[in-house]
Amino acid sequence: MKNIPVMIDGYSLDVETVNAVAREMRPVQVATRSVAAMQASRQMLQRLIDNGVMIYGVTTGMGGMQEFLVPKNVAPVMQMNLLRAVATNVGDYFSDEVVRASMLTRLNSLCRGHSAIQVTNFQVLLDMLNAQIHPLIPSKGSLGASGDLGPLATIALAATGEGKVRYRGEVVPASQALEDADIRPMRLDYKEGLALVNGTSVMAGLGALVMRDLEIINATADVIAAFSLEGLAGKLGPFDERVHQQKPHPGQQETASNIVKLTRGSQMAYSEEVLQKTISSKHSDIKTQKSNVSIMDAYSIRCVPHVHGPVKECAQWGRQIIERELNSSNDDPLILPEHNGCFHNGHFHGQYVAMVMDFAAISATSLGLMSDRRIDRYMDQNHNGGLPPFLCDKNAGVRMGMMGGQFMTSSVMAESRAKCTPISIQSIPSTEDFQDFVSMGLVAARRTYEVLRDVTYVFAFELMCAAQAADIRGLEKLSPLGRHSYELTRQVAPPFSEDVSVTPHVEQLATRILAGEFAAIIRSQGQREDQ
Repeated sequence: MKNIPVMIDGYSLDVETVNAVAREMRPVQVATRSVAAMQASRQMLQRLIDNGVMIYGVTTGMGGMQEFLVPKNVAPVMQMNLLRAVATNVGDYFSDEVVRASMLTRLNSLCRGHSAIQVTNFQVLLDMLNAQIHPLIPSKGSLGASGDLGPLATIALAATGEGKVRYRGEVVPASQALEDADIRPMRLDYKEGLALVNGTSVMAGLGALVMRDLEIINATADVIAAFSLEGLAGKLGPFDERVHQQKPHPGQQETASNIVKLTRGSQMAYSEEVLQKTISSKHSDIKTQKSNVSIMDAYSIRCVPHVHGPVKECAQWGRQIIERELNSSNDDPLILPEHNGCFHNGHFHGQYVAMVMDFAAISATSLGLMSDRRIDRYMDQNHNGGLPPFLCDKNAGVRMGMMGGQFMTSSVMAESRAKCTPISIQSIPSTEDFQDFVSMGLVAARRTYEVLRDVTYVFAFELMCAAQAADIRGLEKLSPLGRHSYELTRQVAPPFSEDVSVTPHVEQLATRILAGEFAAIIRSQGQREDQ
């Protein structure tokens, strides 16, 4: 599969394809009709220039310099000056997967045939992607309008032979990598610098990675919640389908159904029948007395459908928005041969992506907070259903048990909560107030990408707690799918019979979570039931 090319045409790119190209290094081809569309757009631009039409960034300056009228013969110089002037990002470099997602997304936008780029220059960018020449893009500094200028300029400069790239595992000058890959550098003409940098491709490409990860994490959250429902000896009654028919949110109903499937056959969690028998046996008509089993669980257990559900629906909405953005012409101006003209616009604005990413950060953090609260219950002997304090089943006091892991989860979640302050409303005007409301879309996407990874650490530690609880209660009582979660966890995190650092186990489990191994538990169950 990794060597099978994917086809782009400007209209059908989806989240799965972005992830395949970015993370599996799948090669890319462009549809023949897209080549024809790009050629028509370029020819249309030349006719407009020949007819004396005034076009932003072609016969005028750009940004705060838009009022300057420039002669035709300086077009190549002006386009290169644009790239060099706006390549101002700072900070750590984006990973290769983010760079590849960005390059693919820009290519998909350009091949719609509305940006007037020359096919030869488009081919340079495509060849770089397929040769795995990855420009080093500093991650901080984009305003998200006029698009992702700095990061896209860094990519474009590398395509002209300037700057540095990662190629064959080494950081080398872009010119050297292009020469070694037998790729002739771009030579820019009218509008091409603007076409390469004026768009939302980095935030949208990164957004596609985020949406895939959010969907994986959301499915994983159901699996982990069900595992802890057993580990904490929770009650199954609140997940009954008949209950959730009375509150018709699709995401909530899906989550409740998942929990029922995942816990089917459990002897650890309380069915409603067993719960009633247990509590009624303690009831007296004469005096009030305390039961050793509560009739309902805390919200972090009982309300899982009501928290995971809206995350599912947010993820569905977010995917729709991101995929629309992936398949958009988002630079200014647009050259539309079918309408015989040039159209100035604001399509480079990233507010759609920024708001989706803000919601995604909130969604992931909500899942993480629920997980963190269940972890707290595992630690607390007053709330863990009869388990020892800190899941330390021997030598308590001498040993700390799993106490230390909660320090990490509390810290991670505090940081994630801080990152949920909306970025999409943090506009700071610039460029002589020409760019007076910007999206900060790439900031939002980068931050959410980080939040998702941090939440997986919390999930990983909860899995370790649930597995430890299962060992203490007796593995034979686990449901079949609970046993599957247990075994996946135990592949990298052995039972804690002595105090050790949890860090390497958390890291390995987090990697497996993002790879979709735990999410596959519920997905495979759904597939079996459909057959």
